[in-house]
Amino acid sequence: MIKIQKRKLAIRLKEKAIEKFFLLNGLFAILVLAGIFVLLLAEAWPAVKALGVKAFAASRWEPTSPVRETHGILALLVGTMMVSIGAMVIAVPLGIATAAWLADVANHRVREIVKPVIEILAAIPSVVVGFLGLVVLSPLLAKLFNTSSGLNAINGSILLAVMALSGIIAAVMLGMGRAIGETMTVLMVCGNAAAMPHSYLDPVRTMTATIAIELGETVQGSTHYHSLFVIAFVLFVITFIFNLISDMVLQRYQKVMR
Repeated sequence: MIKIQKRKLAIRLKEKAIEKFFLLNGLFAILVLAGIFVLLLAEAWPAVKALGVKAFAASRWEPTSPVRETHGILALLVGTMMVSIGAMVIAVPLGIATAAWLADVANHRVREIVKPVIEILAAIPSVVVGFLGLVVLSPLLAKLFNTSSGLNAINGSILLAVMALSGIIAAVMLGMGRAIGETMTVLMVCGNAAAMPHSYLDPVRTMTATIAIELGETVQGSTHYHSLFVIAFVLFVITFIFNLISDMVLQRYQKVMR
């Protein structure tokens, strides 16, 4: 009897220790997230204080222009959303159709071959995808749409669609978050024109690409430097919102299924 009680006590202690471990991990994740938020806000605030919020609502991003410096992030935001939404328009129907085909139509042998191949897409480095878009897809798009260059929003949308193909339901929102936060692929194939696009055939520059291109070349502590943190802060808020919505959708879906 005593041995049984000791064993039960040991099991309870182990369960409590495991529970505390996961609680600490969760709290640490929240602490890191809050730290990122505070850091971005602190670094972005000097630029907002110096220029005002309206300055960042402008449509052009030319912080190093010798004529007139402009720090508007609207064109970058529009470019980011165009590429991300375009990727979802391509990836969601194709991803759902592929999943349905694998689940209900494909035979076992085909499923065992195709499913791992699709899952491997998530493991391909973005720079490799960007290189393929630059070398292979760009000339095809230029020829197909009779444009001077295939480095435009539709190129980025297609490639991001390929990278977000393995998700359904709440993963659609997570895929959107990933598309918004992607850097290397869009940096290589979207043309990097920091001006307001008018169609998917126009070159665009995303928010992530702007940070990647300019952060290493700016003077630390300058208005340009802090303006890049404004972009990073806006990007962080957008991706946080998408991830929060996806989590809410997933929880509601799980409750309905129960």
